[in-house]
Amino acid sequence: VLKTLDTDKDGISDYIETAVYHTDKNKADTDGDGYKDNIEIQNGYNPLNISSESRINRIDINLKKQSLAYYEGGKLQETFLISSGKKDWETPKGYFKVLKKKLYVDYIAFDYNYPHIKYNLLFYNESKNGLGLFVHSAPWRKKFGVRGSHGCVNVAQSNMEKLYAWANDDTFIHIF
Repeated sequence: VLKTLDTDKDGISDYIETAVYHTDKNKADTDGDGYKDNIEIQNGYNPLNISSESRINRIDINLKKQSLAYYEGGKLQETFLISSGKKDWETPKGYFKVLKKKLYVDYIAFDYNYPHIKYNLLFYNESKNGLGLFVHSAPWRKKFGVRGSHGCVNVAQSNMEKLYAWANDDTFIHIF
């Protein structure tokens, strides 16, 4: 309940406003430019800066379409297919940010063993397997556009290499 409370009714929970965007949970329009914070974020603008030149980079992940699009300054850079969480391992919806870029991660659990996987963007620290959730390359996956991961967002190696080079810590991620 606390993670869904939206005091200023701007379409972003108080928790996300505080933890991710650092916007004012009591003001629907933190920078006072006439646009609600969620509208600025959805359109690639920084809700903390009134300047029309100040835009943010973001990654949009559409779970229904199993696709990822990334934007620089509100301008689409690329779109490609992904593979998100399968039944009982769903990828969480919401607003996130890249918490940490990790060049290599070992994905090892009870039913898989993928050591030394290259290009990983940590976006969620709490998960069933204790690893956290990542947008990451999945060289073992032959088909994208279908669900099949354990909550992470699997991306083809060639796409992930470009996305990893482009993204920074704090790049916004919207999963819907």
